[in-house]
Amino acid sequence: MSHLAEGGSSSSFDEAAEESYFAEFRRGEVDELRVALQTAGLARDECRAREAMARTVGYMGLGADVSPLFLEVVRAAGQAIDPTLKRLCHLYLCRYARARPDLALLAVNTLARDCAHTSPAVRGLSLRALAGLRLRALAVHLAPPALSAAQDPAPYVRRAASLSLAKLARVHPALLARLMSPRVVRLLLRDRDPQTALNALVALAALRLQIVALLDRSHSSASASSYSYSYSAEDDGDNHLSAADLAELVDDLGPDFAEAFASTTTTTTTTSASAASSPLRLSTSLRPLRDLHRQQDRLGAYGVDVLGPALSVTLRDRLLAVPLLNRLPELNEWSQCLLLEHLAEYIQHQHHQQQELYSSNHSEIDNSSASSSSASSSNNANAELLSLLNALDSRLCSANLGVLLATARLFLLAADLLPPLLPRVCARLAPPLLSHLEGGTHEQAYVALAHLAHLARLQPLLFAERHRHFYCRHNEPAHLRLRKLALLPLLAVAPNAHQILAELAECAYDPLPALQHRALLSMGHLARRLPDLAVPVTDHLLSFLRLRHTPLIASALLVATPLVRRYPPIARALLPELAATLPALLAVVEEQHRCASTNTSANTSASTSTSSVFISSSSSSSS
Repeated sequence: MSHLAEGGSSSSFDEAAEESYFAEFRRGEVDELRVALQTAGLARDECRAREAMARTVGYMGLGADVSPLFLEVVRAAGQAIDPTLKRLCHLYLCRYARARPDLALLAVNTLARDCAHTSPAVRGLSLRALAGLRLRALAVHLAPPALSAAQDPAPYVRRAASLSLAKLARVHPALLARLMSPRVVRLLLRDRDPQTALNALVALAALRLQIVALLDRSHSSASASSYSYSYSAEDDGDNHLSAADLAELVDDLGPDFAEAFASTTTTTTTTSASAASSPLRLSTSLRPLRDLHRQQDRLGAYGVDVLGPALSVTLRDRLLAVPLLNRLPELNEWSQCLLLEHLAEYIQHQHHQQQELYSSNHSEIDNSSASSSSASSSNNANAELLSLLNALDSRLCSANLGVLLATARLFLLAADLLPPLLPRVCARLAPPLLSHLEGGTHEQAYVALAHLAHLARLQPLLFAERHRHFYCRHNEPAHLRLRKLALLPLLAVAPNAHQILAELAECAYDPLPALQHRALLSMGHLARRLPDLAVPVTDHLLSFLRLRHTPLIASALLVATPLVRRYPPIARALLPELAATLPALLAVVEEQHRCASTNTSANTSASTSTSSVFISSSSSSSS
């Protein structure tokens, strides 16, 4: 393809523009695109600039290196008025900002100017592109527009601001902890748009996670200087974090934080030194904490009040948690799962507050007044927990399994904190999980079955009348049937025990050896749980021994061993049959061993003949 000269004809580019944007990349195309972008910029022709950018983004999708066009794209983004052209330029800048960090500052000026545009769409797109640069050196230019956009009247801009804060928390958490105020956080968490509030919640959780990781790493380097520990990108989620963040925090936050951090380092020196003696304990102790409740406790130990006031804003506050809970149906399924995970922090905090209040009341001198006040506070906390579960009850009817499981986790957490609720919680969770077990895909059925097994362990009589839901089907995969066979003995009671035994005996004739073995093990478990089934299980084992099928006989013997020890009368029926079966079983084993030896010798002779032929051929070639 011929190159375009300045002031020359651009017919060749017009012909190329009519082709697909994802055509094969040819040599010299970058120079032609550069000339096209320069010509369109001089002529202020946005149509031609849009065509050139479309081809540039197409080649970028093909994997071609179009990074030399960075300066021309920055100029096009600065002159662009069309939102489509701006979006194409933003895609390019976000892709190649790390490859050209020296020129990325020019893009920051253009994007920061567009963040004050009159159009909300342009403001939101520019803010998203500015956050998509992901350069630590440019994070200081992202924080002010993102924090000011959090108070923008347009919902789209506020949503983009919350997403930008989440990205900034991964790129430069120390900067965001210093600049973000609690008022901005509370405004975002109480936003009219529920998605904006959820994005702000995720951004705050990411910031807490990164700060805890930074402080843990700094403590490890300060208290155990005799060893080296490399903090990988897998630990903190981003490879641009460095120990320099701690120095910035100490310098900027003043002597209060320095004193708090020094006192915390002194108290944790012994723990870190003991952890250094064991590499396994060291790697485990320095791993960032994923649990939200523990993260906030660790930040409190480091002095969260002087570290960053915004970090003290959590979902533990009832004024923030309850409005988000009331707007839960307005979110999509993915956002509902995230919010339900964060609501666990609120439930745990309420329970911890109740325990602290109870212990403080019992430590007082007046026992009668203490008991009355603790009883009233306990009743209030229980009533609030029940109202929370009633508000979440509609989420158990969701067709999305992720939403159902996230809600079930909160119900089980509430039952753990309040044990009298356990029977009611298990009875409420069973029907929706059974619906997903029968009507969902095999993968969903397996996950639902695992949760149903947990409920069966908590409440053994819960599925006594619904045990048929756990029978194996011919079209189910092996892993699902294995899980069901392992669960069936837990559901057995006196009325349904014989039916479950018949189902297990039928599954023992399955062609797959793993299913045969699992069915026989479940039969043995059933006989140990219910002594009345020892004799029927023994009859089934005798029938398996008479089949002269080696895998079945091996599994039957394995199951019969503990039964004979537990129920000695069974030995009178099993030992004669075993004596009659043992010669045939030994003959089968010897035959299999002889066949295996024959195959091994045949393979050895074949390999020896092949090597001799190779040696003879190589000797003849050398002669």
